[in-house]
Amino acid sequence: MSRLSEQQGVPLPLVLGIQESIGFEAAYRARGRVRLIYFDLHPDMNVPSSVPEGALDWMGTAHALGIDGTEPALVEVGPVAPLLRPDELWLFAYGPKNRTAFEREQIKQLGVRGTPVNEVAADPEGAAGRALEAHADGNVPLLVHLDVDVVDFMDLPLSENAGRNEGLRFEEVRRALRVLCEHPALAAITVCEMNPDHDPDGAAVPRFVEGLVWALAGRPS
Repeated sequence: MSRLSEQQGVPLPLVLGIQESIGFEAAYRARGRVRLIYFDLHPDMNVPSSVPEGALDWMGTAHALGIDGTEPALVEVGPVAPLLRPDELWLFAYGPKNRTAFEREQIKQLGVRGTPVNEVAADPEGAAGRALEAHADGNVPLLVHLDVDVVDFMDLPLSENAGRNEGLRFEEVRRALRVLCEHPALAAITVCEMNPDHDPDGAAVPRFVEGLVWALAGRPS
Protein backbone atom coordinates (compact mmCIF):
# COMPACT_ATOMS: atom_id res chain seq x y z
CA MET A 1 0.00 0.00 0.00
CA SER A 2 1.39 3.43 -0.90
CA ARG A 3 2.02 6.17 1.62
CA LEU A 4 -0.81 8.19 0.08
CA SER A 5 -3.34 5.40 -0.03
CA GLU A 6 -3.08 5.11 3.75
CA GLN A 7 -4.56 8.61 3.99
CA GLN A 8 -7.77 7.91 2.08
CA GLY A 9 -9.84 8.85 5.12
CA VAL A 10 -8.96 12.49 4.42
CA PRO A 11 -11.68 14.25 2.38
CA LEU A 12 -10.72 14.79 -1.25
CA PRO A 13 -10.34 18.50 -2.13
CA LEU A 14 -12.65 19.40 -5.01
CA VAL A 15 -12.25 22.93 -6.38
CA LEU A 16 -14.98 24.25 -8.69
CA GLY A 17 -14.94 27.18 -11.05
CA ILE A 18 -11.31 28.25 -11.36
CA GLN A 19 -9.84 28.96 -14.78
CA GLU A 20 -6.29 27.80 -14.15
CA SER A 21 -4.75 25.11 -11.99
CA ILE A 22 -1.80 27.14 -10.69
CA GLY A 23 -3.32 27.71 -7.24
CA PHE A 24 -3.81 24.10 -6.30
CA GLU A 25 -0.56 23.05 -7.91
CA ALA A 26 1.20 25.56 -5.67
CA ALA A 27 -0.52 24.22 -2.57
CA TYR A 28 0.63 20.68 -3.23
CA ARG A 29 4.07 21.66 -4.52
CA ALA A 30 4.72 23.11 -1.07
CA ARG A 31 4.63 19.52 0.20
CA GLY A 32 7.08 18.20 -2.38
CA ARG A 33 6.64 16.51 -5.75
CA VAL A 34 3.37 16.36 -7.70
CA ARG A 35 1.96 14.77 -10.85
CA LEU A 36 -0.74 16.55 -12.85
CA ILE A 37 -3.18 15.03 -15.33
CA TYR A 38 -4.58 17.90 -17.37
CA PHE A 39 -7.95 16.66 -18.68
CA ASP A 40 -8.57 19.29 -21.32
CA LEU A 41 -9.07 19.60 -25.06
CA HIS A 42 -6.49 22.41 -25.04
CA PRO A 43 -2.94 22.30 -23.61
CA ASP A 44 -3.21 25.91 -22.32
CA MET A 45 0.48 26.37 -23.02
CA ASN A 46 0.33 29.83 -24.57
CA VAL A 47 1.99 33.03 -23.37
CA PRO A 48 0.63 36.59 -23.71
CA SER A 49 2.55 37.22 -26.91
CA SER A 50 1.44 34.00 -28.65
CA VAL A 51 -2.33 34.65 -28.73
CA PRO A 52 -3.96 37.94 -29.75
CA GLU A 53 -6.73 37.65 -27.11
CA GLY A 54 -4.26 37.45 -24.24
CA ALA A 55 -6.71 35.46 -22.10
CA LEU A 56 -4.91 33.85 -19.18
CA ASP A 57 -7.13 30.77 -19.28
CA TRP A 58 -5.13 29.73 -22.36
CA MET A 59 -1.93 29.88 -20.32
CA GLY A 60 -2.25 27.79 -17.16
CA THR A 61 0.28 25.08 -17.96
CA ALA A 62 2.65 27.60 -19.56
CA HIS A 63 2.90 29.50 -16.28
CA ALA A 64 3.16 26.30 -14.24
CA LEU A 65 6.08 25.25 -16.45
CA GLY A 66 7.68 28.71 -16.48
CA ILE A 67 7.82 28.94 -20.28
CA ASP A 68 9.64 31.98 -21.66
CA GLY A 69 7.23 34.87 -22.15
CA THR A 70 4.95 34.09 -19.20
CA GLU A 71 4.16 36.60 -16.45
CA PRO A 72 6.78 36.36 -13.65
CA ALA A 73 4.23 37.14 -10.92
CA LEU A 74 2.23 34.03 -11.87
CA VAL A 75 5.25 31.81 -12.46
CA GLU A 76 6.51 32.66 -8.97
CA VAL A 77 3.19 32.24 -7.17
CA GLY A 78 4.23 29.02 -5.43
CA PRO A 79 7.03 27.84 -3.14
CA VAL A 80 9.24 26.99 -6.11
CA ALA A 81 9.43 28.28 -9.66
CA PRO A 82 8.46 26.81 -11.97
CA LEU A 83 5.74 24.79 -10.25
CA LEU A 84 5.98 21.85 -12.64
CA ARG A 85 8.64 19.98 -14.53
CA PRO A 86 7.64 18.78 -18.01
CA ASP A 87 7.70 15.16 -16.87
CA GLU A 88 5.16 15.98 -14.12
CA LEU A 89 2.50 17.04 -16.64
CA TRP A 90 0.28 14.72 -18.68
CA LEU A 91 -2.05 16.22 -21.30
CA PHE A 92 -5.15 14.02 -21.31
CA ALA A 93 -7.73 14.18 -24.13
CA TYR A 94 -5.93 16.96 -25.96
CA GLY A 95 -7.18 17.75 -29.46
CA PRO A 96 -4.42 17.69 -32.10
CA LYS A 97 -6.27 20.51 -33.89
CA ASN A 98 -6.89 22.45 -30.68
CA ARG A 99 -3.34 23.69 -30.26
CA THR A 100 -1.67 26.85 -31.47
CA ALA A 101 1.61 26.64 -33.38
CA PHE A 102 3.34 28.02 -30.29
CA GLU A 103 1.88 25.26 -28.11
CA ARG A 104 2.89 22.54 -30.55
CA GLU A 105 6.45 23.83 -30.49
CA GLN A 106 6.56 23.97 -26.68
CA ILE A 107 5.19 20.44 -26.35
CA LYS A 108 7.83 19.19 -28.76
CA GLN A 109 10.72 21.07 -27.15
CA LEU A 110 9.77 20.10 -23.59
CA GLY A 111 8.85 16.52 -24.40
CA VAL A 112 5.46 16.79 -22.67
CA ARG A 113 3.53 13.54 -23.00
CA GLY A 114 -0.18 12.94 -23.25
CA THR A 115 -3.20 11.08 -24.60
CA PRO A 116 -5.04 12.45 -27.66
CA VAL A 117 -8.79 12.93 -27.55
CA ASN A 118 -9.53 10.25 -30.17
CA GLU A 119 -7.82 7.62 -28.01
CA VAL A 120 -9.96 8.59 -25.03
CA ALA A 121 -13.12 8.53 -27.16
CA ALA A 122 -12.33 5.04 -28.42
CA ASP A 123 -11.67 3.56 -24.96
CA PRO A 124 -12.21 5.92 -22.00
CA GLU A 125 -11.32 3.46 -19.27
CA GLY A 126 -8.36 1.99 -21.13
CA ALA A 127 -6.95 5.40 -22.05
CA ALA A 128 -7.21 6.61 -18.46
CA GLY A 129 -5.62 3.42 -17.17
CA ARG A 130 -2.71 3.70 -19.58
CA ALA A 131 -2.16 7.34 -18.65
CA LEU A 132 -2.05 6.42 -14.97
CA GLU A 133 0.32 3.55 -15.61
CA ALA A 134 2.70 5.81 -17.51
CA HIS A 135 2.41 8.91 -15.34
CA ALA A 136 1.18 8.25 -11.80
CA ASP A 137 3.39 7.36 -8.85
CA GLY A 138 1.77 5.83 -5.79
CA ASN A 139 3.93 7.90 -3.45
CA VAL A 140 3.45 11.27 -5.21
CA PRO A 141 0.22 13.33 -5.01
CA LEU A 142 -1.81 13.04 -8.21
CA LEU A 143 -3.73 16.15 -9.23
CA VAL A 144 -6.48 16.09 -11.86
CA HIS A 145 -7.61 19.24 -13.65
CA LEU A 146 -10.86 18.87 -15.65
CA ASP A 147 -11.87 21.59 -18.09
CA VAL A 148 -15.53 21.28 -19.07
CA ASP A 149 -14.73 22.37 -22.61
CA VAL A 150 -13.37 18.87 -23.21
CA VAL A 151 -17.06 17.91 -23.48
CA ASP A 152 -18.68 18.43 -26.88
CA PHE A 153 -21.03 21.40 -26.47
CA MET A 154 -23.59 19.59 -28.63
CA ASP A 155 -23.75 16.78 -26.07
CA LEU A 156 -23.66 18.86 -22.89
CA PRO A 157 -23.98 22.65 -23.37
CA LEU A 158 -22.09 23.92 -20.35
CA SER A 159 -18.58 24.96 -21.34
CA GLU A 160 -17.48 28.57 -21.43
CA ASN A 161 -16.09 28.06 -24.94
CA ALA A 162 -18.83 26.45 -27.02
CA GLY A 163 -16.81 23.95 -29.05
CA ARG A 164 -19.36 22.20 -31.24
CA ASN A 165 -18.80 18.71 -32.67
CA GLU A 166 -15.40 18.43 -31.04
CA GLY A 167 -14.13 16.87 -27.85
CA LEU A 168 -15.78 14.00 -26.01
CA ARG A 169 -19.29 12.97 -25.18
CA PHE A 170 -19.96 13.49 -21.49
CA GLU A 171 -20.43 9.75 -21.03
CA GLU A 172 -16.84 9.26 -22.21
CA VAL A 173 -15.56 11.98 -19.89
CA ARG A 174 -17.20 10.56 -16.79
CA ARG A 175 -16.01 7.02 -17.55
CA ALA A 176 -12.40 8.18 -17.94
CA LEU A 177 -12.65 10.40 -14.87
CA ARG A 178 -13.95 7.49 -12.81
CA VAL A 179 -10.76 5.53 -13.53
CA LEU A 180 -8.60 8.53 -12.63
CA CYS A 181 -10.52 8.90 -9.37
CA GLU A 182 -9.84 5.27 -8.48
CA HIS A 183 -6.09 5.85 -8.24
CA PRO A 184 -4.93 5.76 -4.60
CA ALA A 185 -2.57 8.72 -5.09
CA LEU A 186 -5.37 11.08 -6.13
CA ALA A 187 -5.02 14.16 -3.92
CA ALA A 188 -7.22 16.86 -5.49
CA ILE A 189 -9.45 17.69 -8.45
CA THR A 190 -10.33 21.01 -10.04
CA VAL A 191 -13.27 21.48 -12.39
CA CYS A 192 -13.32 24.69 -14.42
CA GLU A 193 -14.95 26.60 -17.29
CA MET A 194 -18.50 25.45 -16.59
CA ASN A 195 -21.06 28.11 -17.46
CA PRO A 196 -24.60 27.36 -16.22
CA ASP A 197 -25.90 30.27 -18.30
CA HIS A 198 -25.37 28.05 -21.35
CA ASP A 199 -27.76 25.42 -20.00
CA PRO A 200 -30.86 26.02 -22.17
CA ASP A 201 -33.47 24.13 -20.15
CA GLY A 202 -31.82 23.48 -16.80
CA ALA A 203 -31.11 19.83 -17.56
CA ALA A 204 -27.38 20.01 -18.27
CA VAL A 205 -26.16 21.07 -14.82
CA PRO A 206 -27.91 18.21 -12.94
CA ARG A 207 -26.60 15.75 -15.53
CA PHE A 208 -23.08 17.07 -15.06
CA VAL A 209 -23.31 16.93 -11.26
CA GLU A 210 -24.66 13.39 -11.32
CA GLY A 211 -21.82 12.30 -13.61
CA LEU A 212 -19.21 13.98 -11.43
CA VAL A 213 -20.59 12.32 -8.29
CA TRP A 214 -20.58 8.95 -10.05
CA ALA A 215 -16.94 9.42 -11.07
CA LEU A 216 -15.89 10.48 -7.57
CA ALA A 217 -17.64 7.44 -6.13
CA GLY A 218 -14.83 5.35 -7.64
CA ARG A 219 -12.35 6.76 -5.14
CA PRO A 220 -11.14 4.05 -2.75
CA SER A 221 -12.58 4.35 0.74
